[in-house]
Amino acid sequence: MFCKSCGSELQVDWKVCPKCGTLIDSQPIQTPDVKTTSSNNSLGIGKIVTVIGFIIFGIYILSPSQSSSVPANTSTSFLAPTKPSDYIQVVPGWTWTVDRYGYSKINGSIKNIGTKTISYFAVTAEYLSDDGKVLDTSYTNSLEKIQPGNEKRFEIMHKHSPDFKKSRIFPSQVRTE
Repeated sequence: MFCKSCGSELQVDWKVCPKCGTLIDSQPIQTPDVKTTSSNNSLGIGKIVTVIGFIIFGIYILSPSQSSSVPANTSTSFLAPTKPSDYIQVVPGWTWTVDRYGYSKINGSIKNIGTKTISYFAVTAEYLSDDGKVLDTSYTNSLEKIQPGNEKRFEIMHKHSPDFKKSRIFPSQVRTE
């Protein structure tokens, strides 16, 4: 039962509302019937099924076809079948510094030592302990074309650790045209 004046919940044996002081009549006011609506689960499930359907459709549309092939004598980029170091090399004189924000920065250049234009490259840095154990790695890459004999600058930035005592860098991927 509830108070007519303030709506506070009352116990049956109370004569006065403890909140507002109104005298309670002998006929209590009951709470109005409130219709509760349950959530429409079929609507929620329908949305979930729709989203899953779009995801599956997107994966199907965007995934490469298993039956596609490149016709013979078609020029295309390819991942070099031999070592990347056969196509590019890190130019001596690269530097390794730690900035004031705690990042290791390796700056240097790579040179196209092959006879084909480089259309993509990646250079990897390994951060080593005193005993030569690899503690962490990082890399940088570029899609900028590099003609035979030309160089391209790069920077590898990585959160520094005081455990990093040495570093080494090497070309890790190459694509040619």
